[in-house]
Amino acid sequence: MSGENRESGIKVLHKAVDVLRQLSNTPSGMSLSELSQSVNFPRSTVQRIVATLESELLVEQTGKGGGYRMGPGLGLLLQNTQSDLVASTRPFLRNLSSEVRESVSLATLYGDKLHVADCIIYERDLRVSFPVGLEAPCYATAAGQVLMSTLPDELIEKYIPENIIVARGSKVTRDSLIQQIKKIRETGIGIDEQDHIEGVCTFSAALKTNFGKFSITILSPAIRAKYDQDFYIEKLTAAKIDIEDRLNFFS
Repeated sequence: MSGENRESGIKVLHKAVDVLRQLSNTPSGMSLSELSQSVNFPRSTVQRIVATLESELLVEQTGKGGGYRMGPGLGLLLQNTQSDLVASTRPFLRNLSSEVRESVSLATLYGDKLHVADCIIYERDLRVSFPVGLEAPCYATAAGQVLMSTLPDELIEKYIPENIIVARGSKVTRDSLIQQIKKIRETGIGIDEQDHIEGVCTFSAALKTNFGKFSITILSPAIRAKYDQDFYIEKLTAAKIDIEDRLNFFS
């Protein structure tokens, strides 16, 4: 391959990455014209890039309108990439679970969805657990909220719909939720007290890892959380530090 062709191929590869990045930031999808303008590439070239990505299931059509959004293939790649991280963090998650006597999960963001990568279930009569592979709206758990707090304000607002889903009796509104997520930047801890799942409280901290941003979360029935919240936060914070220090993760 000549130097000119190699340079052209690298340029197209960069644009393919730009296309994926634009789609990941726009969960509702984008048209070819919108993508062309966003990545500053001819529409015909973007169409070829999208066709290739679609053949690998990395993007998919949104419907008859001709728009495109992220496809399921990226989730499969993400799951494979996470395997090393899951193996490395599992001893720490088990230790945290044993200390607080509750289930503990590891999760990451996939567009506007929270993806559960691992969950250590603490066996007791009344327990909470999230199945591995679960995808939920990113705003609907502390795990998603703590990861959203690391995003720019415009993405936070984009990922939270006008009509949010909340649990019965919750007084959370879209505006109060946005402010709550921004406040996590100061505290470092996300807390969801039955706002989205009745009877369930979640406590989460963010991890910056060599594989991207993840969160570790304590899952607790509300009846125990109201007595043990301070204890959960203490152990959660210690686990975050332990994981990042001992596994040489960077912040």
